[in-house]
Amino acid sequence: MGIGGTLDKQILDEIEIVEHHHHNIEIWFGDGAVEDSLTPYTLVSSDGAFGPAVELLAPGDTPFVAGNTKFDTHRILPERIDTATLYLIRFIWDPVSVIAGEAARRCSTVPVFPTGIGANVDGTVSEILSRRINSGVDYLWAKCKNASNLAEVDILVGIHEYLK
Repeated sequence: MGIGGTLDKQILDEIEIVEHHHHNIEIWFGDGAVEDSLTPYTLVSSDGAFGPAVELLAPGDTPFVAGNTKFDTHRILPERIDTATLYLIRFIWDPVSVIAGEAARRCSTVPVFPTGIGANVDGTVSEILSRRINSGVDYLWAKCKNASNLAEVDILVGIHEYLK
């Protein structure tokens, strides 16, 4: 397709999205959707299964910057971990419920494998890939899975917001 065609417009739109993503303000949240909080969210696993979902952001928590219509979960920082074994952390977004979000596959899962336990966790920031989520509309939840029942992981969450 020549210059100015449909394919060219799609490519340019995608380049703009990537450009905004890598040159965007990152906002970090802790428990209670508090910006720059030092109090992390606590996720608890079930026995080899995902534990209960914890609400990270509600529709009233976004947009953080007025006028932004979308956000994505960008990174997490595990702050304290109970056991030095693999955790899976799932992020779910939906305007109604965790169940609806998972059924529609509006979720993204990231593995976290700590090199230390307790407060000695290595502090590695994990990247998250998610779609752009509707600011002011969708909830964002997280839950974790570990081989141990009631294993806990404390996390801080970083997001990016966008105009479109």
